[in-house]
Amino acid sequence: MFGSGHLRFLLLLIALSLASAMGWALFQGDPRLVGESGAPMFRRAIAPSPGEAIAAERDRLKASVDASPELAGFVGRAAKAFPADWNRQADAFALRAASAHELEKPEAFVGDLLRVLRRDRGVVAAKAGDAALARVFDAQSTLTGKLANIDKRLCADFILGQTSPAFYDALRSARPAFAELASATLAAIVEGAKAEVERGAPNDGDFSALEAELRRRGLGDAEIAVLLDGKMPDPPMEDAVLCDAGLVYYDAAKSIPTDARMRLYALAMSASSGR
Repeated sequence: MFGSGHLRFLLLLIALSLASAMGWALFQGDPRLVGESGAPMFRRAIAPSPGEAIAAERDRLKASVDASPELAGFVGRAAKAFPADWNRQADAFALRAASAHELEKPEAFVGDLLRVLRRDRGVVAAKAGDAALARVFDAQSTLTGKLANIDKRLCADFILGQTSPAFYDALRSARPAFAELASATLAAIVEGAKAEVERGAPNDGDFSALEAELRRRGLGDAEIAVLLDGKMPDPPMEDAVLCDAGLVYYDAAKSIPTDARMRLYALAMSASSGR
């Protein structure tokens, strides 16, 4: 069925890896922190000068992150490991807050920081050891499952790379899983810089093994077309079906031989660096 199997499975891996549109497209928008009434929860007057406004918003950002212990640990480690990236993202986040007169959720800041780290260092993370690399995908699977339990629509949106303010509310409910994904990603980047594990490119047998496991778990042509090609059937697939199909990928990947799985994981981790 798949004449261009490598490309199609590459698309699947990108779509279902933390570095992909599935994960990081969710953090590229500019949703605002709003209360149930739709009014911003953190509205304030801008300080007289832009510099003072940014400094004030950075202080508020720090307080917001510190109030979220699960996220604060990751942010502190990232700031220590990559201070330049931390400062650039904090300034950009604070500038956005000062311009909009409101501060976004701390999950949005962590998403921004992770997106940049992954974009710039995905190739490095791909060279981490097997355990560190697997930890990233286990965390991604867990977060996807948490979203599925909260709202199948948000899970489906996550797979399709779509975002909404409700997603950040869901991340707050799934904060430990999100924090684990962040920490696992950072750990893989740090380890990859030291370990420099070189893995060969996935071969035809690797892709065939993954395809066989996907089909053995009941995925049909329609689900695979969405996951591999981004082609939604008409009428559109139900959110629950799409969400469950995304979760099947993680389960299927765990069932193929370790060497093959690691080659596929490494490919996914490095595929979107520099995006």
